[in-house]
Amino acid sequence: MIVTNGVGYHLVYLRERNHENEYVDAIAELTGYDKEYILKRIKYGEIFPYTRENVLIEDLEEEKAYKLMEKIVDYPYLEVQAYSKRKYLYDSVAAHSIGYVKKISRKEYEALKEEGYTPRDVVGKEGLEKQYDRALKGEDGYEYIEVNAFNKIQRKMDRRDPVPGKNLHLSLNMELQQYMEEQYREEGRAGAFIALDAKTGEIITLVSYPTFSLNMFSSQISQAVWNEIMNDKRRPLGNKAVAGEYPPGSVFKVISALAFLESGIDPKQKYLDATGYYQIGKWKWRAWKRGGHGLVDMKKSLVESANPYYYRLADQVGYKPIADMAKRFGLGSPTGIDIPGERVGAIPTPDWKKKK
Repeated sequence: MIVTNGVGYHLVYLRERNHENEYVDAIAELTGYDKEYILKRIKYGEIFPYTRENVLIEDLEEEKAYKLMEKIVDYPYLEVQAYSKRKYLYDSVAAHSIGYVKKISRKEYEALKEEGYTPRDVVGKEGLEKQYDRALKGEDGYEYIEVNAFNKIQRKMDRRDPVPGKNLHLSLNMELQQYMEEQYREEGRAGAFIALDAKTGEIITLVSYPTFSLNMFSSQISQAVWNEIMNDKRRPLGNKAVAGEYPPGSVFKVISALAFLESGIDPKQKYLDATGYYQIGKWKWRAWKRGGHGLVDMKKSLVESANPYYYRLADQVGYKPIADMAKRFGLGSPTGIDIPGERVGAIPTPDWKKKK
């Protein structure tokens, strides 16, 4: 189990026009929040069509919610509302993959209201929560009743039971995921790590580090915490495994070697690398091995990761065979991973270089 559902509570202000200032003192006293904060939420909080509701405080602690329910009996403009709340059992582990839910925004509501979403709903904001929000949400139930002047039920008019959302089964190995994130944490560095099942292609680990707390993001974040996250140069919110674009490094030699073979290069032909670099004009493209690799054929170039061999042959066959081979391997195209925000990267060409 990675995610469970529970009950959360919002404190909602039922807006009264031109009377906001009269209520600030009472609300601040009841909640313990600063008057300036309360006034800001009243004046600038999101208002939805056909409702006067404005969420003042998100995700109240249960004990505080019950105490407020007792206190606000005499305040008709305040209401504690229950909502379905996610609890992320691993909190920050696999945060970029799992994503989180939060109260629907006005813009999201306008886009989704025809699908049965209401201003009180929470919706997936990132990751799998966003990708599969409609399947995970389920359908709300309702009951229409007729009451008399004394609020006594006269008859039940219509009813529909709620339909639970579907379960989502992940291929992630959370123990391995947790272990790999711990390695990054100990190093204190940013980075990404992906492990696949070689037989099925399933993703068993997808790390983007630094990570962040899903339980915190699905709740109300203080300005201080938000500023700390945004000022972190390691970009905790960015999914480096899915949206990061990086040079592939020496693993690309396999693609280059195949392109050379299809271009007619003899894999047994040896080239002398006596200097440890290959020079084009005034530029020297170096090997990792000082003094060079000596006589190198294709097999040795792969075994020793001999850079000058690839510089020489790439200069000989040109960029196009290599770029075409890279495309055949799927580079520059979406993988189809079901996590929002994937970026496809680029396969360098002369035109691409000129634009840079």
